[in-house]
Amino acid sequence: MKTQNKNNLFPLLAKNIMSKNIKLKPEALECVCFFQEIIALALEGKLKGMFTHVANEIPSKNNIHFHLVQKYMGKISGFADYIFFKHDKTLLIEFKSEKGKLSPDQKRLQEWAEAENIPFSIVRSKAEALNYRDWE
Repeated sequence: MKTQNKNNLFPLLAKNIMSKNIKLKPEALECVCFFQEIIALALEGKLKGMFTHVANEIPSKNNIHFHLVQKYMGKISGFADYIFFKHDKTLLIEFKSEKGKLSPDQKRLQEWAEAENIPFSIVRSKAEALNYRDWE
């Protein structure tokens, strides 16, 4: 198996530094903090595999064409916030606020993941997500 040079990852991941002028709701802020932490772990070589955030939050109701193109290209409503890939494992992580609940689509996705033996974790903070060790 080829080892990834962390210098090659830096240009890809370093673009994700957030402006201080953006105001976020608590759930989004936890996601951003978590993502910054896993970027650091990846750059340090401590996180094996690949990861991404699934951008289901992209506003598309004001642009029906964009919404339909995304849907037809495979955007699945309710998909988890983060997906991790390794050669032998996939993991889905969904962030929720302290009182947040899964939507009906998210529940269906969770059931699908469980039927396929893909771990699906609901977390409420960056710390909880970082303690979830199935993604290591």
